Amino acid sequence: IPHIYSREDSQSILKAIRMLKASALSPLRPHTYSALFLLLYTTGMRISEALKLRINDIDFENQALLIRETKFFKSRLVPLSSGMMKELEDYLQLRIKVRIPTMPESPVFQNPHRKGHYSKSAVQTTFSKILRRIGIQKMEGHRPLCIHGLRHSMATHRLELWYKDGEGI
Repeated sequence: IPHIYSREDSQSILKAIRMLKASALSPLRPHTYSALFLLLYTTGMRISEALKLRINDIDFENQALLIRETKFFKSRLVPLSSGMMKELEDYLQLRIKVRIPTMPESPVFQNPHRKGHYSKSAVQTTFSKILRRIGIQKMEGHRPLCIHGLRHSMATHRLELWYKDGEGI
């Protein structure tokens, strides 16, 4: 059974992410992880899809992302809320201020001290540390805690809202 993070868990995770320390090697660390976490939680994207995003995959006019050749080599468009689009725009503006490349082919989640994007393992390691810090633990009979649980949580929370609003019944 995948772990479903509660809405309260999600808020605690986001708060802890925003408290991450920036460093000379990673001056936007809290901003990067915050934008990444919000993107994963609001869209249900896979971590590998988010990390492979390039700036030119963001359609600012139509508020969508182009996910290229993902699982089973398919591409798709993912719509974004206006709040998530603003989060990405603000994040990219911060990158300009600290001189992290913003060319069209640059990764959205550029690792500032390596060429290319953050690695999945680096993101999972940071996410695991945050979960331990705020006391979220694996439940008996569930899979180990991982960032992919945000995908399941987004889908579950969306279904709960539809049910609450009387949709699809």
